[in-house]
Amino acid sequence: MIWDIRRPEQALKTLTNHTAEVIYVKQQNDKIISSSDKQINDINIIVDKLGYDLVDEKIKIVMEYRLKYPEASLGELSEIISFETGKILTKSGLNHRMRKIHEIAEKLKT
Repeated sequence: MIWDIRRPEQALKTLTNHTAEVIYVKQQNDKIISSSDKQINDINIIVDKLGYDLVDEKIKIVMEYRLKYPEASLGELSEIISFETGKILTKSGLNHRMRKIHEIAEKLKT
């Protein structure tokens, strides 16, 4: 960045905005990683107790891709799955399947 020393208030405003943006991006990344960790934990519970064979094919695909791409957001993961499988899966559809995975894992915990 090039700063105009004749306008320090503008430089300060730009720096403040940039700092806020960096903090926001970090918070979003932390949320993605936290959600992904919970999803991976649920998947591991299912795999340990049931294995892959007893899980619905659509759920199995989601489980495999979540493990393969742990850092991906739901939006990114839905695009990856759609591209690699040739079957369109929306972010909403992926979220629904993740909720199903969580429900299965919760039942297996008890």
